[in-house]
Amino acid sequence: MLQRVLSALLAVAAFGQTAQLTGLITDSSKAVMANVRVVATNSLTGVSRATESNVQGNYTIPALPPGKYQISVQGDGFRPISRGGITLEVDQVARIDFAMEVGSVSDSINVTAQVPLLQTSSGSLGQVIESKQFTDMPLNDRGALGLLSLSDGIAPSRNQDSNSFNNSNAFSANGSRPGQNEILLDGAPNTVVLGNPILRCDRPGSTAFGMF
Repeated sequence: MLQRVLSALLAVAAFGQTAQLTGLITDSSKAVMANVRVVATNSLTGVSRATESNVQGNYTIPALPPGKYQISVQGDGFRPISRGGITLEVDQVARIDFAMEVGSVSDSINVTAQVPLLQTSSGSLGQVIESKQFTDMPLNDRGALGLLSLSDGIAPSRNQDSNSFNNSNAFSANGSRPGQNEILLDGAPNTVVLGNPILRCDRPGSTAFGMF
């Protein structure tokens, strides 16, 4: 039983720190294409994840670690496509569609472009605060929760205190009541039910984060 619980917690933690690629693959006539191989390669680590488009032409590569990626798309009888300059953030669902052109595998198409900020594949709201902002911001306590006010839709209540165990969660997110928030640490729940304060007293400092 304990092993199953630990496995579940590790799975949640891994899921909470990842991003996802999805999209539609068509030919030049806008017809959907199945069984097209899609490979996402992390530009820093060189680790690749691969999948194939389904009968509706859709592909999905979930649970990708945040970072910079290169995507290659290849189908029989079509020119391969390589697209770089793709940066995935935590919990991002990036939609990237591809239009294949008939041709030889030796005739490749290279595209360099950033993923658009407008995400049509997900209705969730979020914001990534990068490590440079952590180090450059003059925070009083160097705690990560002190940066909440930088995010859109966050309104601290008069009782919020990022140094306080009981009041560090007293903020409103997109109109919710203060205290009705779920705090995740490494993808796992980090709040208690009664009063909903932050569960752990040893709050991670800003230097403990790469992004959140």
